[in-house]
Amino acid sequence: MHNPISAQRIGADLIKALGLPRMTKSFTLRVAAGEIVTVSCEYYPEDGGVVPALAVYDLVERDVLQQPSAVEHAAQHFDTWMRDRTERAHREFMERTSRRLPCDASTRELAAYMRESRA
Repeated sequence: MHNPISAQRIGADLIKALGLPRMTKSFTLRVAAGEIVTVSCEYYPEDGGVVPALAVYDLVERDVLQQPSAVEHAAQHFDTWMRDRTERAHREFMERTSRRLPCDASTRELAAYMRESRA
């Protein structure tokens, strides 16, 4: 199995892509069908001053968002791995089972099969 993606690996890229404060401690991105996208952000003030209770951010499409994210890359990697695994298993199955059709069995093999199935 693949290692889970940690915040240390992709956090800075997501913070930059979302336009969040540089000193962000944590954030939650909520995306739900039929609702607006919301971001809850907890951050440390850079100037040591008063921290506003609420801040409003505009989520806008940027070139950074056009690049495949680490999450998308991991999903593509998994899809490629799963496709290759499935194709390999199918190929091995076909090699094992398609050498001879059941109708090609000799009378002796059919008799042996019938004896085994009755036992």
